Amino acid sequence: MVFGHSLGGRIAINAVPNLQGIKGLAISGTPPLSLPPKLEASFLPNPAMGLAFKPDLSDEELHTLAENYLSENNVNLPKVKESIKEADPLVRAFIGKSIATELINDEVEILEKTKVPVAVIQGQNDRLVNNSYIKELTIPALWQDEVKVIEKASHCPFLDNPHLFNNYLSRFLKHCFLQ
Repeated sequence: MVFGHSLGGRIAINAVPNLQGIKGLAISGTPPLSLPPKLEASFLPNPAMGLAFKPDLSDEELHTLAENYLSENNVNLPKVKESIKEADPLVRAFIGKSIATELINDEVEILEKTKVPVAVIQGQNDRLVNNSYIKELTIPALWQDEVKVIEKASHCPFLDNPHLFNNYLSRFLKHCFLQ
C-alpha cells in the first residue's frame, strides 16, 4: 500500500502503474491533475498556494504557508514550519514549473484506469485544494465509492484530526490486505 500527501500524493499516483503487486493507494490533500491541468478548478484561489512552489521563502511567507496547511491553532504549526524550511527549495520551484509546463502525467487518467483500490481522505476545511473538484472525479476503484472528508481538518487532516484519519487509513489497510 502506498500513501501520499499533497505533492507526495502526486508522486504516489504516478508510481501506481509501475508498482508490481501494489495492494492500495491512499492520497490526501492531492487533487489529481488531468492534461491540460485544470488548476483553477482543482485548487482554491488562495495566494498561499503560490508559496508552495516558491524556492526562497521569507519568514512571513513560511509562516503563511504553514498556517494554510493546518486548521487554526494547531499545535503542530512549529513542526510544519520546520519541515517546510528543511525541504529543498529547488524542488518546490521545479514542481511548480513542471505543472505549469505540463511535464506531468494525466493523473486523472491513471486513477480512472487503475484496478488498485484508492482511498481519498480530505480535510473538510482544506484552504488549498478544492474538495468539490475531487468529489466530481470518476475513480472506479474509489474505496467505498466516496471521498472521506474529515471535519474540522485542513490540508493536513492527519495532523488536525489524527484519530479519525488513522481510523480511515486503518480500515482501508484492512480492506486492501484482507480481501
